[in-house]
Amino acid sequence: MDGGHAILYIGPAFPIAAHRNSVTVLAFGLDDAFEVAEHLDEPPGTGRLARSAVIPAGQWHRLHTPASTMAFFYLDAGDQSWQRLAASATPGPRGCAIGIAAEDMALQLLRRLRAQPHVQRADFIALTSCLGIEALRMDRRIEASLARLRSDPSLAHRVSDHAAQAGLSASQFQRLFTQSTGLPWRRWRLWQRTSSAVRDIIAGASLTEAAHAAGFSSGAHFSDTFKAMFGMPPSNLSAIDLTWTVIDVRPSSP
Repeated sequence: MDGGHAILYIGPAFPIAAHRNSVTVLAFGLDDAFEVAEHLDEPPGTGRLARSAVIPAGQWHRLHTPASTMAFFYLDAGDQSWQRLAASATPGPRGCAIGIAAEDMALQLLRRLRAQPHVQRADFIALTSCLGIEALRMDRRIEASLARLRSDPSLAHRVSDHAAQAGLSASQFQRLFTQSTGLPWRRWRLWQRTSSAVRDIIAGASLTEAAHAAGFSSGAHFSDTFKAMFGMPPSNLSAIDLTWTVIDVRPSSP
Protein backbone atom coordinates (compact mmCIF):
# COMPACT_ATOMS: atom_id res chain seq x y z
CA MET A 1 0.00 0.00 0.00
CA ASP A 2 1.27 3.45 -0.93
CA GLY A 3 -0.28 6.27 1.08
CA GLY A 4 0.94 9.39 -0.62
CA HIS A 5 4.58 8.33 -0.67
CA ALA A 6 4.78 6.27 2.52
CA ILE A 7 4.72 2.51 1.89
CA LEU A 8 3.09 -0.12 4.09
CA TYR A 9 3.85 -3.84 3.76
CA ILE A 10 1.68 -6.37 5.58
CA GLY A 11 2.51 -10.01 4.96
CA PRO A 12 4.64 -13.03 5.76
CA ALA A 13 7.89 -12.57 7.61
CA PHE A 14 11.08 -13.59 5.82
CA PRO A 15 14.54 -14.31 7.23
CA ILE A 16 16.19 -10.90 7.31
CA ALA A 17 19.94 -10.27 7.30
CA ALA A 18 21.57 -7.19 8.80
CA HIS A 19 20.74 -4.13 6.70
CA ARG A 20 19.91 -0.43 6.79
CA ASN A 21 16.92 1.25 5.19
CA SER A 22 17.03 4.50 3.27
CA VAL A 23 13.98 5.82 5.15
CA THR A 24 12.72 5.41 8.70
CA VAL A 25 10.73 2.21 9.22
CA LEU A 26 8.06 1.29 11.76
CA ALA A 27 8.02 -2.49 12.36
CA PHE A 28 5.10 -4.40 13.91
CA GLY A 29 4.60 -8.05 14.84
CA LEU A 30 0.88 -8.58 14.18
CA ASP A 31 0.60 -11.98 15.85
CA ASP A 32 3.86 -12.51 17.73
CA ALA A 33 6.78 -10.56 19.11
CA PHE A 34 9.94 -10.20 17.05
CA GLU A 35 13.52 -9.66 18.17
CA VAL A 36 15.69 -6.59 17.70
CA ALA A 37 19.28 -7.83 17.79
CA GLU A 38 21.81 -6.18 20.09
CA HIS A 39 24.61 -7.24 17.72
CA LEU A 40 24.30 -7.76 13.98
CA ASP A 41 25.74 -11.28 14.08
CA GLU A 42 23.86 -12.60 17.10
CA PRO A 43 21.57 -15.65 16.67
CA PRO A 44 17.81 -15.72 17.33
CA GLY A 45 16.83 -15.92 20.98
CA THR A 46 19.31 -13.33 22.24
CA GLY A 47 17.75 -10.00 21.14
CA ARG A 48 15.18 -7.67 22.69
CA LEU A 49 11.57 -8.77 22.20
CA ALA A 50 9.13 -6.21 20.77
CA ARG A 51 5.73 -5.92 19.13
CA SER A 52 6.63 -2.55 17.62
CA ALA A 53 9.87 -0.75 16.81
CA VAL A 54 11.04 2.51 15.28
CA ILE A 55 14.12 2.04 13.09
CA PRO A 56 15.72 5.35 12.01
CA ALA A 57 16.88 5.83 8.43
CA GLY A 58 20.42 4.66 7.73
CA GLN A 59 20.67 2.68 10.98
CA TRP A 60 22.28 -0.75 10.65
CA HIS A 61 20.05 -3.28 12.39
CA ARG A 62 18.87 -6.87 12.35
CA LEU A 63 15.46 -8.30 13.18
CA HIS A 64 14.66 -11.91 13.92
CA THR A 65 11.05 -12.23 12.80
CA PRO A 66 8.56 -14.95 13.76
CA ALA A 67 6.98 -17.30 11.22
CA SER A 68 3.86 -15.16 11.08
CA THR A 69 2.71 -11.77 9.83
CA MET A 70 4.82 -8.62 10.04
CA ALA A 71 4.01 -5.07 9.03
CA PHE A 72 6.63 -2.57 7.90
CA PHE A 73 5.66 1.09 7.43
CA TYR A 74 8.29 2.93 5.37
CA LEU A 75 7.85 6.63 6.06
CA ASP A 76 8.11 9.33 3.44
CA ALA A 77 11.27 11.39 3.12
CA GLY A 78 11.07 14.32 5.50
CA ASP A 79 8.46 12.71 7.78
CA GLN A 80 9.52 13.54 11.33
CA SER A 81 6.62 11.74 13.06
CA TRP A 82 9.03 8.93 13.93
CA GLN A 83 10.77 11.19 16.43
CA ARG A 84 7.57 11.54 18.48
CA LEU A 85 6.94 7.81 18.22
CA ALA A 86 10.49 7.01 19.31
CA ALA A 87 10.17 9.40 22.25
CA SER A 88 7.06 7.51 23.39
CA ALA A 89 8.92 4.19 23.32
CA THR A 90 11.76 2.51 25.21
CA PRO A 91 15.32 2.92 23.89
CA GLY A 92 16.32 -0.32 22.22
CA PRO A 93 19.34 -1.84 20.50
CA ARG A 94 21.38 -0.02 17.87
CA GLY A 95 19.50 3.28 17.99
CA CYS A 96 16.07 1.68 17.59
CA ALA A 97 13.13 2.33 19.93
CA ILE A 98 10.72 -0.44 20.96
CA GLY A 99 7.16 -0.46 22.24
CA ILE A 100 5.58 2.76 20.96
CA ALA A 101 2.75 4.26 23.02
CA ALA A 102 0.24 3.76 20.19
CA GLU A 103 1.17 0.09 19.79
CA ASP A 104 -2.15 -1.54 20.77
CA MET A 105 -4.28 0.69 18.56
CA ALA A 106 -1.82 0.43 15.65
CA LEU A 107 -1.82 -3.38 15.84
CA GLN A 108 -5.61 -3.42 15.89
CA LEU A 109 -5.78 -1.25 12.76
CA LEU A 110 -3.07 -3.27 10.99
CA ARG A 111 -4.97 -6.50 11.63
CA ARG A 112 -8.08 -4.87 10.19
CA LEU A 113 -6.15 -3.85 7.06
CA ARG A 114 -4.71 -7.37 6.75
CA ALA A 115 -8.21 -8.84 6.64
CA GLN A 116 -9.38 -6.57 3.80
CA PRO A 117 -9.25 -7.90 0.22
CA HIS A 118 -9.38 -4.27 -0.90
CA VAL A 119 -7.84 -1.70 1.41
CA GLN A 120 -10.29 0.78 2.87
CA ARG A 121 -9.01 4.35 2.72
CA ALA A 122 -10.70 5.21 6.03
CA ASP A 123 -8.77 2.49 7.86
CA PHE A 124 -5.47 3.56 6.32
CA ILE A 125 -6.17 7.17 7.31
CA ALA A 126 -7.03 5.95 10.82
CA LEU A 127 -3.63 4.21 10.98
CA THR A 128 -1.71 7.30 9.89
CA SER A 129 -3.68 9.38 12.41
CA CYS A 130 -2.97 6.87 15.18
CA LEU A 131 0.75 7.08 14.40
CA GLY A 132 0.71 10.87 14.11
CA ILE A 133 1.76 10.87 10.46
CA GLU A 134 0.83 14.16 8.81
CA ALA A 135 1.01 15.62 5.32
CA LEU A 136 4.52 16.91 4.73
CA ARG A 137 5.36 20.56 4.26
CA MET A 138 8.78 21.37 2.89
CA ASP A 139 10.56 23.90 0.74
CA ARG A 140 8.74 24.18 -2.60
CA ARG A 141 12.02 23.76 -4.50
CA ILE A 142 12.62 20.41 -2.82
CA GLU A 143 9.00 19.39 -3.41
CA ALA A 144 9.47 20.12 -7.13
CA SER A 145 12.69 18.13 -7.19
CA LEU A 146 11.03 15.13 -5.52
CA ALA A 147 8.15 15.29 -7.99
CA ARG A 148 10.55 15.22 -10.96
CA LEU A 149 12.41 12.23 -9.58
CA ARG A 150 9.20 10.32 -8.84
CA SER A 151 7.78 11.03 -12.30
CA ASP A 152 10.59 9.12 -14.06
CA PRO A 153 13.24 7.48 -11.85
CA SER A 154 14.96 5.97 -14.90
CA LEU A 155 16.52 9.34 -15.81
CA ALA A 156 20.01 10.22 -14.56
CA HIS A 157 18.71 12.90 -12.18
CA ARG A 158 22.06 14.56 -11.64
CA VAL A 159 22.20 16.67 -8.54
CA SER A 160 23.66 19.54 -10.59
CA ASP A 161 20.58 19.58 -12.84
CA HIS A 162 18.16 19.59 -9.91
CA ALA A 163 20.20 22.29 -8.19
CA ALA A 164 20.12 24.48 -11.30
CA GLN A 165 16.34 24.10 -11.60
CA ALA A 166 16.06 25.15 -7.95
CA GLY A 167 18.28 28.18 -8.55
CA LEU A 168 20.92 26.90 -6.13
CA SER A 169 24.48 25.69 -6.26
CA ALA A 170 24.98 21.93 -5.92
CA SER A 171 26.23 22.27 -2.34
CA GLN A 172 23.35 24.58 -1.35
CA PHE A 173 20.82 22.23 -2.92
CA GLN A 174 22.21 19.13 -1.21
CA ARG A 175 22.26 20.90 2.16
CA LEU A 176 18.66 22.09 1.73
CA PHE A 177 17.58 18.65 0.51
CA THR A 178 19.03 16.89 3.55
CA GLN A 179 17.51 19.49 5.90
CA SER A 180 14.09 19.03 4.27
CA THR A 181 14.01 15.25 3.91
CA GLY A 182 16.45 13.97 6.51
CA LEU A 183 18.30 12.03 3.80
CA PRO A 184 21.20 12.79 1.46
CA TRP A 185 20.18 13.25 -2.17
CA ARG A 186 21.87 10.11 -3.49
CA ARG A 187 20.36 7.88 -0.82
CA TRP A 188 16.86 9.21 -1.40
CA ARG A 189 17.25 8.78 -5.17
CA LEU A 190 18.29 5.16 -4.58
CA TRP A 191 15.25 4.58 -2.33
CA GLN A 192 12.91 6.03 -4.97
CA ARG A 193 14.39 3.85 -7.71
CA THR A 194 14.17 0.75 -5.54
CA SER A 195 10.52 1.32 -4.60
CA SER A 196 9.68 2.03 -8.25
CA ALA A 197 11.25 -1.29 -9.30
CA VAL A 198 9.33 -3.14 -6.57
CA ARG A 199 6.07 -1.60 -7.77
CA ASP A 200 6.76 -2.77 -11.34
CA ILE A 201 7.66 -6.31 -10.21
CA ILE A 202 4.38 -6.52 -8.30
CA ALA A 203 2.63 -5.35 -11.48
CA GLY A 204 4.15 -8.27 -13.41
CA ALA A 205 7.46 -7.01 -14.81
CA SER A 206 10.52 -9.22 -14.68
CA LEU A 207 13.29 -8.26 -12.29
CA THR A 208 15.51 -7.11 -15.16
CA GLU A 209 12.71 -5.08 -16.80
CA ALA A 210 11.82 -3.42 -13.52
CA ALA A 211 15.46 -2.66 -12.74
CA HIS A 212 16.10 -0.95 -16.06
CA ALA A 213 12.82 1.01 -15.92
CA ALA A 214 13.81 2.33 -12.49
CA GLY A 215 17.25 3.48 -13.60
CA PHE A 216 19.45 0.61 -12.41
CA SER A 217 22.28 -0.46 -14.69
CA SER A 218 21.32 -4.14 -14.43
CA GLY A 219 19.17 -6.66 -12.60
CA ALA A 220 22.19 -7.59 -10.49
CA HIS A 221 22.67 -3.96 -9.45
CA PHE A 222 19.05 -3.79 -8.34
CA SER A 223 19.28 -7.13 -6.52
CA ASP A 224 22.36 -6.03 -4.58
CA THR A 225 20.72 -2.73 -3.67
CA PHE A 226 17.48 -4.40 -2.60
CA LYS A 227 19.29 -6.91 -0.38
CA ALA A 228 21.39 -4.18 1.25
CA MET A 229 18.24 -2.14 1.87
CA PHE A 230 15.84 -4.88 3.04
CA GLY A 231 18.07 -7.72 4.20
CA MET A 232 16.70 -10.27 1.72
CA PRO A 233 16.79 -10.95 -2.06
CA PRO A 234 14.06 -9.46 -4.28
CA SER A 235 13.21 -12.99 -5.45
CA ASN A 236 11.23 -13.29 -2.20
CA LEU A 237 8.68 -10.92 -3.71
CA SER A 238 7.63 -13.57 -6.22
CA ALA A 239 7.00 -16.10 -3.44
CA ILE A 240 3.91 -14.27 -2.18
CA ASP A 241 0.83 -12.66 -3.68
CA LEU A 242 1.42 -8.91 -3.43
CA THR A 243 -0.68 -5.96 -4.51
CA TRP A 244 0.29 -2.29 -4.71
CA THR A 245 -2.50 0.10 -3.78
CA VAL A 246 -2.10 3.88 -3.90
CA ILE A 247 -4.12 5.75 -1.28
CA ASP A 248 -4.43 9.53 -1.29
CA VAL A 249 -4.05 10.57 2.35
CA ARG A 250 -4.64 14.26 1.71
CA PRO A 251 -7.76 15.72 3.35
CA SER A 252 -10.85 15.54 1.15
CA SER A 253 -12.11 18.80 -0.27
CA PRO A 254 -15.29 20.10 1.42
